[in-house]
Amino acid sequence: INQGDYDVKKIKEKSNNLIFRIAFKKENINEALNDCSYLINKGYDIFINPMHTNFYDKKELLSLLKKINNIKPFAFTIADITGAMKEKDVLELFNIINNELYSNIKLCFHSHNNLQLSFSNAQALLKICNERDLIIDSTIFGMGRGAGNIQTEHLIQYLNDNYTKDYNLIPILKTIDEIINPIYKITPWGYSVPYYLAATNNCHPNYASYLLDKGFSDKEISKIIPQIK
Repeated sequence: INQGDYDVKKIKEKSNNLIFRIAFKKENINEALNDCSYLINKGYDIFINPMHTNFYDKKELLSLLKKINNIKPFAFTIADITGAMKEKDVLELFNIINNELYSNIKLCFHSHNNLQLSFSNAQALLKICNERDLIIDSTIFGMGRGAGNIQTEHLIQYLNDNYTKDYNLIPILKTIDEIINPIYKITPWGYSVPYYLAATNNCHPNYASYLLDKGFSDKEISKIIPQIK
C-alpha cells in the first residue's frame, strides 16, 4: 500500500497470511506509521518501506528508526526507488540502521536496477548482515517498472553457490518460459539509457518513462532530466 492510497481501517482482523508493505514519502511519516501501528495491532506482519531511503540524512533516519522501534514491525526496508545507490551508499545506510534498529526487526532490501547495481548491492549486504535476518526483494526475470528489479533466478543461484542454500531453479525457468516471456514481449522492461540518466540524477524513473513515451531521444533526455526540480 502506498500511504494514502487506501484506508487501512477497512482491513479486518487477521484471518490469513497476508503481509503488508506500507510505502511512504518522507513528508507522510507520521500518517504512515499510524497506519502501520493499526495493522500491527490487527495481527499483521508489516514491512515499513520509506521511499528513497537514501534521501534521508542521518538525523532524519535516526528519528525515523526511533519511531519504528516503538511500533516493532516485522521488517524495515532500505528502498532504492531511483536505483541510484552504489555499494558505499548501501553499506553506509546499513551501518546506521543495524546499530539503531531493534535486533528482532528484520532488514529488507528493495532496489530498482537502473544502474545495473541491484544484484551486486544485495551481495554486499549478504556479506555484512550476519547477525540480523535479511530479506532481499527480487522478481522473476527482473520483472518491474522501468529497469526492473533483482532477478530471482540470479539471486537463488548465488545463494545456492555461496550460502549452502538449496533453491530449485527449474520452476523459475518454467515460469519464465510459460508466463513471463509472453508478457515481456508485449510490455518489456530492463536497462535503458533514460533510466540510467534518471538514476544518476536521483530522479524517479517515471520521469524517464514519460519522456520515452513522448519520443525524446537519449541526448534530449540527458538535458531535460537535470532541469527537473
